[in-house]
Amino acid sequence: MAKIISKCPRCKTTNKVKNTIFMRLDMGTGVTCSQCNLRFHAILAEKDVEQLFEEGSVSPIVKGDEDYLLESEYYPNP
Repeated sequence: MAKIISKCPRCKTTNKVKNTIFMRLDMGTGVTCSQCNLRFHAILAEKDVEQLFEEGSVSPIVKGDEDYLLESEYYPNP
């Protein structure tokens, strides 16, 4: 089954992105790298919303067998 993934901006490790009901509202979600433990943001762009969300849906749906890659960025420093 296909899943949503994102690459760590530091070490480029592929990480699974957890689907949440807030993902669409927040335009992404926080991810912690399984390799280097960096906390980063998987960005949900407008093109991703068109691909992953059906009319009226709150949770993203990945269709097909290939994983869906989201862009990633470091969280801003406080």
